[in-house]
Amino acid sequence: DVCSSDLHGSAAPLTDAELELVYVGWLREGRIGGIRLVRGLTDRPASDEGVQNGDFGRQAVLKPFDWTYRIGAGVLTEPTVDDLDGRTPALRVWYDGRSSAPLASQLLTLDPGDYVLTGRRRLEDGELRLDWRVVCLESGQAVSQPSDGEEARPGAPWGGFSVRVSIPAQDCTAQRLELAPRPADFRQASTAWFTGLALTRSSLTRCSRSG
Repeated sequence: DVCSSDLHGSAAPLTDAELELVYVGWLREGRIGGIRLVRGLTDRPASDEGVQNGDFGRQAVLKPFDWTYRIGAGVLTEPTVDDLDGRTPALRVWYDGRSSAPLASQLLTLDPGDYVLTGRRRLEDGELRLDWRVVCLESGQAVSQPSDGEEARPGAPWGGFSVRVSIPAQDCTAQRLELAPRPADFRQASTAWFTGLALTRSSLTRCSRSG
């Protein structure tokens, strides 16, 4: 186990590799409260950044707070560079319209309260059947609303979107931010791009956890 001297005492602090082992091991064991505690004590990764690497660039992020991407039959999810300008980091998602498992996800440790997830998206082709959502890790309950923003049309330029998120005070110690597909009854391939994801407190918030 990790003690406080390992984090802030006279001994050398944990390296990133060591801290990753703690986080990943505790997540596997369901020790979510411990993950929150250690992250709060070390601020690694920075807890004031709601989304880690929301631009999908080459930023190094400690696991399991980094992105997990799905690649397999009917799905190709990859961080790359926008092919319109050749410079902007973005997430490119090719989806055949059938899979139901999340295509990209990362671990969050948000306090109870109301948040807004914002970002930019564009649809290269097909129909946009992908939604960003936040799910409580303990209960599996989705705590986000459908996204707001202009309808994504094939070939249209980048456009903004927002998702309202409300974290309950119970059974939601940690969460997952997921890109969730809405499967169709038949194969309907599409290609979508996302970048600039950020989570901020909304004007209406509840009290944070104490202790």
